[in-house]
Amino acid sequence: MLVSFTQTYGNDRRELLDIYFRDEKLIEFKNHFDVNYYSFHNTSDDLVEYFLSKNKVKNTIILRYNDCTYAECIKSLLNILDEIKCTHLFFSQDDTFSSENNDFDFEDFLKFVKSQKEDFMVCIGFSYYDQSSYQYVHLINPLNEKIYSTHNNSIWKANTLDYNYPTWNMSDEPYIATMDLVKNCYNDEYFKFEDIWNCEINMKERFMKEKMTRHISENPFFRNYNILGQNLHDKEKARKSLKDKKLIP
Repeated sequence: MLVSFTQTYGNDRRELLDIYFRDEKLIEFKNHFDVNYYSFHNTSDDLVEYFLSKNKVKNTIILRYNDCTYAECIKSLLNILDEIKCTHLFFSQDDTFSSENNDFDFEDFLKFVKSQKEDFMVCIGFSYYDQSSYQYVHLINPLNEKIYSTHNNSIWKANTLDYNYPTWNMSDEPYIATMDLVKNCYNDEYFKFEDIWNCEINMKERFMKEKMTRHISENPFFRNYNILGQNLHDKEKARKSLKDKKLIP
């Protein structure tokens, strides 16, 4: 079963929801999934109702988490995924939107993904604007094995130790993975942290030393656009990119 998960936070993220509703390629991608969880963490009923009135993604199920930590949301999600027998998870944040995917066959790619039964993860989206994560990795540790290729993109075999600064060895950048690796990402140490930022730092530091499969897309299908929240170092670049793609006015 293919499942996607996205979570938003508080009541100041409406702009991100509006971009989500405009992102036809992200909607197209998610519409190939059996279940699409959209989660609201400490969010008002009004914002949830707004989402429901505008949402175009099929098979969407709303999750609500209030008065709990971010890590507790993830722990609950893992239980849900076990219950519904999820085999592959597409993980994205609420600021994950389309990048270089205008001419990409999602259906063929997901057929390839479903053929991978275990020990599979691919990073399909990046947070950088000068170069992609693939380019940063390839400059220092050249990758030499393609595991999937089309006329305009390739997936390269890689693991967490192949990633180089400024890319993170593991992060909340959008990925799709088999459940064995999803569960491996979130261990007991991870669940000791409360907020999303420290959870992600803990994950990065762990996988700087620990090897785990994390293949990499040569071109990003999606990327995290840092226009709200704690990490705003590329805010202007992010806004320009979103305007160029006509995802914001």
